[in-house]
Amino acid sequence: MSSSLPSRLYSLDIARGLAALSIVFWHWQHFFYGAETRLPAEFDWHLIPAYTHMPWLYEHVGILSLYFFFSLSGFVFFWLYAESISQKQCSTYEFIVARVARLYPLHLLSLGLVAVLQTLYWHQSEQYFVFSLNDGYHFLLQIFLINAWGLQQGFSFNGPIWSVSSECLFYVCFFLLARLRCLQVISTLMVITFLILLRTYAGLILGQLQAYALVAGFESFMWGGLTYLFCQYFLRQTISKGLKNLLLGILSMVCLCFSVLLCFIPQSALHSTDYDLIARSLIPISLFTLVMWEMETKCKFSRWAWLGDITYSVYLLHFPLQLLCELIRKNNNLSITIYSSGWFMLLFFAVLIPLSYLSYRYFEAPLRQWLRSRYMT
Repeated sequence: MSSSLPSRLYSLDIARGLAALSIVFWHWQHFFYGAETRLPAEFDWHLIPAYTHMPWLYEHVGILSLYFFFSLSGFVFFWLYAESISQKQCSTYEFIVARVARLYPLHLLSLGLVAVLQTLYWHQSEQYFVFSLNDGYHFLLQIFLINAWGLQQGFSFNGPIWSVSSECLFYVCFFLLARLRCLQVISTLMVITFLILLRTYAGLILGQLQAYALVAGFESFMWGGLTYLFCQYFLRQTISKGLKNLLLGILSMVCLCFSVLLCFIPQSALHSTDYDLIARSLIPISLFTLVMWEMETKCKFSRWAWLGDITYSVYLLHFPLQLLCELIRKNNNLSITIYSSGWFMLLFFAVLIPLSYLSYRYFEAPLRQWLRSRYMT
C-alpha cells in the first residue's frame, strides 16, 4: 500500500455519484406536493414507486446522503487544499476562482432555467411548483449562492442548491482555518467539539433546518477532514499486510451490518440524534473503508468514475427536469398517478443520467477549464 493518497480516489467518486442519485429518490415526493407546496398531511408514501419494497431508500438514504456529501467534501478539501493553503501556495484569489469555475456555470444555467419554467408554471397554475419564494430578493441570494446562510425566508427557485450554498460558507471557514494552520488532528477535534456544543444554541435561535445547514453540515464537513487526517496517519504506519486486511475486513463488516440494519428500522424509530450518531461514526468509517479498499485492492473502480463526474449535474438538473415533467403533465391533462409508475421513474432516470453526463462533458468541464486558464494564469 502506498504511504500517501493517489491523485484521484475513484471509490469516493462512485460513492458521491450514488449519493446524488439517491437524493433524486428522496425528492420524488415533489411530484405529489399540493397547493400549499408541501406534501398533504395524510400523504400515502406507498404512491411512490418501490416504496413498499425499499422504504429505506426514501426514508434514511435521502437524509444520510446529505451528511455523506458534507463529510466527503471535508475529506476532499483537507486532501487537496489544506496543506497548500496553510503554506500559502494557494492564494485566496486562486481558491475563489477554482470554486467559481467549478460551481457557477451550471448553477447559473439551472437557476435561469428554473426561473423560466416557474414563470410558465405560474401562468398555467397560478402557483409555483414546490418552492414558492421565487422573487427578486431570493433570486439575488441564489445568484451569489448565499441562499442558505440565514438570510432567506425559505426555499426558492432551484431549491436543492441550498446544500451547495451551505458548502460555500464551509469553504470560507475552511480557508480561514487552513490559513491559520488549525487543521491538524487536535485543532480539528476542538472545532468539532465546538460545533457540537453550538448545535443546541443554533437550533433554538435559527430553527432546526437552518441549524442543520449551517452547523451540523459544517460539523460533518470537519468529520470528513478528520477522516482524511486519520487515513494519512494510518498510511504512514508500518503494519503487516495481514493485519491491514483483517482491519479492513472488520470495518467492511461493520459498515455492511449497520447498512442492513437501517433497511429494517423505520424512520419513525429514529430521531435527529440517531442520525447525528450515524454521521459521526458510520459515515467516517465508511469513507475510511472505501479509501483503504481502493489503496489495498486491485478493484477497477475507475470504470465507474463517470458516476462521480455527473454528481453536480444530477443534483442541479433533477429539479428543473421534475418541473418540466409537471408542466408537460398539466398541459396534457395527465393523471398525477403517472408519477406512481415504476416505468415513468425509469424513464426519468434514463433522461437525467445521460443529460447529466452531457452537461459535465460538454458544458461544465470545458467552461471550468476555460475559466481557470483565463483567470489563473
